[in-house]
Amino acid sequence: MKFFKKENTENTGIIEHVKQSFEKVKGEVLHITEWVYFFHQKHQEHDIRLKLLENQLAYMPKTPAEINQIIEQHYSHNYFTSRIKTLNQKVENILDNHRPLIRRLEDVESSLSKVGKTDEPLYHKIKEIHGRIEAIERKAISISNTPKNNLRDKILEKVTKNSKEYVKNIIVSLIEKYGSISGFQLKEIVVDEQGLCSKSSFYRLLGEVERQHPISLIWNGKEKHYALHLSKIV
Repeated sequence: MKFFKKENTENTGIIEHVKQSFEKVKGEVLHITEWVYFFHQKHQEHDIRLKLLENQLAYMPKTPAEINQIIEQHYSHNYFTSRIKTLNQKVENILDNHRPLIRRLEDVESSLSKVGKTDEPLYHKIKEIHGRIEAIERKAISISNTPKNNLRDKILEKVTKNSKEYVKNIIVSLIEKYGSISGFQLKEIVVDEQGLCSKSSFYRLLGEVERQHPISLIWNGKEKHYALHLSKIV
């Protein structure tokens, strides 16, 4: 009995020792897990910072030529900025130098606007010139309203007659060219396209062509066509 009791006591001590060891190992594992999680977070932060640094490095000049270009652009910008400031200063100096002249011109302009009130002889002279201009205009109007003399009438009559003959010759030439053409087509060419006469004058001249030239009339429905007379073709 003593032997079994001793053995049970020893087993209980072993189990208790194992439990304590297990709890200790469990605590250490939890502690290690926390440290692993902590290092994992730090690793992710470092990855993010590394990515940012890589992006920044990608936009930085990598060759001496690129560095020189940046330096040249910087000094070029400073040069032009300095030049603009210098030019602005020169413009301001020019304006300052010419301001007295501008004031004098303004005074002269103001004086000229008062000439009509202060200088009576000059005022009357200007009024006299205006009177002469109005007299010339009245004379021109009276001349334009006088009856035309015989020579002018003859010239206008000759020009009108020549214009009529010219238009009639054009109409005959078109009929000869196309062989057969409608009156509407003739009107489009002579009046609408060429502008040789008005619509009413065209139809009046076309009637004269019908009477004066060997033209055959061919009706196509309601449309009148003009053609050369057969005897004329032969």
